[in-house]
Amino acid sequence: MSSEVSLLIPVINSAWFEPVGNENLFQAVVKKAGTCEEIGPVFAAVTSKTQRICEEHIKKTGRPVTPILLTESPTQNVISEIRFYISFIQSMNTDWMAAPRPMVSTFFDAELFKFSFSKAVQNNYLAVTNLPWLGWEMILLHRNILPKLREFEKMLLPSTDASLCLSHVLSSLNRQFGMLADIFYHHYVKDRGQPYDNNYPYFQFCGESSIAAYRKITHAMGIPLSELNIDKVSTLLEADDFLKGDSPNSVWAEISAVNDVPPIYSPLNRWQKPDSYPAYMPLKVFEKLLMLAGQDIAMCRQIHMSGLGEPLQNPAYVDMLRRLSDLYRDNVIPRIHCYTDGRNLTETVASEFVRGTVESVMISLDAVDDDHYKKVRHGGNFHEVKANIERFLALKRAKPIKPVMSNPAPIVALTTTYIAELEDHIDTFMASYMTGSRWFKRYPKNMTCEEQVETTRAYYKGGHMVEHLVIQGASTYASQNPDRRTVNYTPLKRFSCQRLLNTLFVKTDGSIVVCDRMFTPPSEKPIGNILQIESFREVWNRLEPSRRAHIEARYADTYDRCGQCEDWFIPVD
Repeated sequence: MSSEVSLLIPVINSAWFEPVGNENLFQAVVKKAGTCEEIGPVFAAVTSKTQRICEEHIKKTGRPVTPILLTESPTQNVISEIRFYISFIQSMNTDWMAAPRPMVSTFFDAELFKFSFSKAVQNNYLAVTNLPWLGWEMILLHRNILPKLREFEKMLLPSTDASLCLSHVLSSLNRQFGMLADIFYHHYVKDRGQPYDNNYPYFQFCGESSIAAYRKITHAMGIPLSELNIDKVSTLLEADDFLKGDSPNSVWAEISAVNDVPPIYSPLNRWQKPDSYPAYMPLKVFEKLLMLAGQDIAMCRQIHMSGLGEPLQNPAYVDMLRRLSDLYRDNVIPRIHCYTDGRNLTETVASEFVRGTVESVMISLDAVDDDHYKKVRHGGNFHEVKANIERFLALKRAKPIKPVMSNPAPIVALTTTYIAELEDHIDTFMASYMTGSRWFKRYPKNMTCEEQVETTRAYYKGGHMVEHLVIQGASTYASQNPDRRTVNYTPLKRFSCQRLLNTLFVKTDGSIVVCDRMFTPPSEKPIGNILQIESFREVWNRLEPSRRAHIEARYADTYDRCGQCEDWFIPVD
C-alpha cells in the first residue's frame, strides 16, 4: 500500500472551468498539487454535465488526472457527502485522500494541505478538516475510516437535518479526528507575526459569484490564479476589502405583510397596507425565489423567511416548509431562518420545523409573564403563545440525538425588545432559559475539540432547547415609526449600510426593494420583480451605484430615507 495521498477534485459543475485570467480553478488545483510531494495520483469527480469539458482540460494540464464519473452528484446533505467519500476511498490505492469539500469549497491551498497532512500523520488521525475561511476548506481521510463512514451512513438515514455538518459527524471519532482551523490560525500568526481575517465569504460555493471574486483578486494582484495563497489574499483584502458588496450574503423574504396582533413597536400600528399590496407571499413567488437561489448558491447563502407581518399567518406557510424539505434531499439550498411571534406556532408547523431543514427559528416572545406581555401585545394571549413554544421545544427535545449529532435542529432564539414598557423585565427574561453561552461558562475556556463536543451534547441531554435569548432594539424604520428606544446604540461614526451591502429584500408580491426599512410603497422604489428576472445577479448589479455611494460615504446620493435611518449598522444575518 502506497503512503502517498490521492487528491480528489470535485468538479461537479462547469464553474470549475470558467476562465480566471489564463487559468481556471481546475487547472490551478492541478498545478498547486504538483508542488506537494506527498500527493500522488490526482482524480477529478465529474458528472455527466462536466465529464467532457473536464477531459478536454485534463489534456492541457500536462499531468495525469483520472476522471471518475459520479452516478449521484453530492449535495450539502451530510449523507450525500459521506457517500461521495465512500465511493472514492474504496477505489483508491493510497492510504490517504485529500479534497476540497464538494459543494462548498472552491480552492486548494498547498500550505493548508501540507500543514493538515503533517498534523494527520503526527497525531494518527483518521480524519482531518481545516477551514481558514469559507470556500478554502480542506479534508483528509485515511482509508481505514471507510467502515466508520459506512456506519455513519446507516446511522443517519433518513436525515434532513440542516444543523448537522460533516465536522459534527467526524467529531464522534474523538481523538482520531482533528479539527485544525484554530491550530492552523495560531500557526499562521506565530509564523507570520500577524493575524489574518477568517471571515471572507466570497469564495464559498463554486458559481458565478465566486468566479467573479477570483477574477477581481487576480487582476488586482497581477498574478495567475495558481499563485494565490492565504497570505496574499488576506493581506490584500485586509488593506482594502474591495470585494465588499460584490454579492449578497442573504435574501430577506417577506412571507407576510400583516399581523393580527402587532407589538406596540411595530410600524404596522401606523401603516395601512394598500389594497393592491398582497398580504401574503404566494407559493409561486417563494418557489421562484428558491429556484433563483439554487442557480448560484454563493449569491444567496441564507434565506430569512420574515416580513413586516407575522409569517405564520400566511396560509401557504406549511407548504413552503414542506417544499424546503423536498429540495434539501436532492439539491443545494441556502440556510433557512424563520421568524414568528409564536401565536400561530401550531403542532403542524412545529413538526415541520423540527424535521431539520430549517436552521434557526427566532420567536419574538418579548416577555415571560402575562402582565408584561400584555403591555406589548394588546389583544395577545400570553399563555397560548407560551404553550405553543413549550410544545415546539418538547418536539425538539423528543428528537433522537444520534451519537454523531451535537445538537438537534433547529437552533431556537427567543427575543425581547428594549423599550420602556419592558425595561424592568429584561433581567427576568434573560434568566428564563439556560442558553448555550451560559452553559459553557461553567467550563474552562481552553477545552479541546472533543471536550467542546461533549459539553454541547451534555447541554442538550439536559433538556435545554433554547440556545439564545436576545435583546433587540426598537427601530424607527428610518423615521417612519415612533421612537421607542430606551437606549440608542447607533454608532457615532457612520459606515456603509450592512443591510444594503449584504442582503436582497423581496416583498410579498415579489418586488425587490432596497431595504426592509422602506416599507411604504412610494418610497420602496422596486428595482425589479422576482417573477420577471432570470437571476439575482441581474438585480444586484442594479444596486451597484447605491452600494458604491455608501462605501464612499455619499449617503445622500442613495435613497431619500437613508439619511434618516439609524439601523444601517445592523445586518440582517
